[in-house]
Amino acid sequence: FFFFKQKTAYEIRPRDWSSDVCSSDLLSPWQAEPSVYGPIWQMLSLIPTSIVGDDLLSALRAFKVLATLGSLATAVLLYLTLRCFAPDRAIAGTLFFAWNPLVLFEIAGNGHNDSIMTAFIMLGVYALIAGPRWGALPGLAAAVLTKVPSILLGPLMLVGVLRAERWPRALGIACIGAVISLLLAVGTYAPFWVGPATLSFLGRGHWFTASPATLVRELLRQQGLEFETANQYASMLSAGLFGLCYVIALALYWRAQAQRSGRPVSESTLNVDAWLRAAYRVTMAYLVIAALWWHAWYLLMLVCFAALLGDSALETRCNLFCFGGLLSYVVFKYVWWFWEPSGDYFRIMAVS
Repeated sequence: FFFFKQKTAYEIRPRDWSSDVCSSDLLSPWQAEPSVYGPIWQMLSLIPTSIVGDDLLSALRAFKVLATLGSLATAVLLYLTLRCFAPDRAIAGTLFFAWNPLVLFEIAGNGHNDSIMTAFIMLGVYALIAGPRWGALPGLAAAVLTKVPSILLGPLMLVGVLRAERWPRALGIACIGAVISLLLAVGTYAPFWVGPATLSFLGRGHWFTASPATLVRELLRQQGLEFETANQYASMLSAGLFGLCYVIALALYWRAQAQRSGRPVSESTLNVDAWLRAAYRVTMAYLVIAALWWHAWYLLMLVCFAALLGDSALETRCNLFCFGGLLSYVVFKYVWWFWEPSGDYFRIMAVS
């Protein structure tokens, strides 16, 4: 059923079943699209690609192994991080991520590369909490250079580094981390650079699906607005609300940091729980408000921070979100197929 849907949607040519090799033009409907991923992922993907060649089954296995290794690395880093500040929750927190049904379905099942991104995010978080703190920003930079949405944690990570040490040492650590991050970006983009067009992800601002912003856009279109105008208004509304939520999350973290330290801002140390709560809030706000193009595998970041916090209320919200994420497949593999020919996109978004 899924192949029939893809075939009709993308006009994939019939396969020559007399051949043992499924040529690459039958494997992806996105060949004319520049990659929306970062250079680190492109480099990592060369490993399974160079090993398996044109063998489809081996390619599926190889990329799932790569994604699963990323998931295992994420779990190990979660365990090591929890051992630093909450050793009694180390095993439970690790299994909250490693045994999450959505994580297993999207990584071992669907082979999404978000697990590589979360491994780098957790590397940055580990460096922030356990040290060396100059590695926090480069760890996050590696995540961004794998998949761009992780950049939403950038301001919060920088604030965490600046608050984790006394001045001017904190500023020096942040500068070292920023320089390493810049060198990492330049070094990994250099082999692929063909000008501004290399940053193809900048053109994804008009991509909408499966998000509340998409529903807002469809509501605006029903009020008579042109497609592009409705896109712009929905994007601006989402960006404004997310910016407000980000400021609130930073303010709550700053207040908790100051209350815990009982010392001047210039002399305070990192409040781990407050920082992780801010990261959870920012990630949740992004997934609910700012992710115009939403998919269930984006939830891996939220699962990581819920695992680190160990707050039963936040864990429950995260699990409910994951359950809803898995249910979205029912909408986009069956409901969409049934209603899409009629052009009733608003109804599809309302159900999703």
